[in-house]
Amino acid sequence: RTLEVLDARDAARDAVLRARRCVCRALHLVCARRAAADGSDAGAFVYSSRRTRFAKRFAAFACFREPPPVSFEDYQSASARQREPLDGDFGSAAANLLESASKLVDRAVLAAKVGDGALDATSHDADDLTALKRVAVANRVRLARAPPEPPAFGVDLGCHEHFPILTA
Repeated sequence: RTLEVLDARDAARDAVLRARRCVCRALHLVCARRAAADGSDAGAFVYSSRRTRFAKRFAAFACFREPPPVSFEDYQSASARQREPLDGDFGSAAANLLESASKLVDRAVLAAKVGDGALDATSHDADDLTALKRVAVANRVRLARAPPEPPAFGVDLGCHEHFPILTA
């Protein structure tokens, strides 16, 4: 019985972590798309070049033989690949991530019920899960109603302390 409770707790923790990641990825996608539409250049560094920032950021890993250090060119190509989804339908991609987050919160609640309070041993309580679900659903609805071009938006942190609800 104890093993079942521990498994349920681990499943609930995993589902909550994955839900938070989905919300973060969706909000990042929306913000990055909006910044691109506004013409803000995240690559324009005032104090140093992109290459200098790369060198300083990864200098601590240069002493390791395995895995081999990443070259600046590899870093640039990986960064470009990560930006490619911004050229597609960002609204549906973000909405899919928010839908996944909502389902993962439901899965965490179910795991907690199976484990007789499996979430009691974690830092996630029912109010936090409810707020996270509200954020995911509200943002998904907001994106569904948004025009195809990236919408301007405000943020409301009244529902969850870490994840905003996008407002008109």
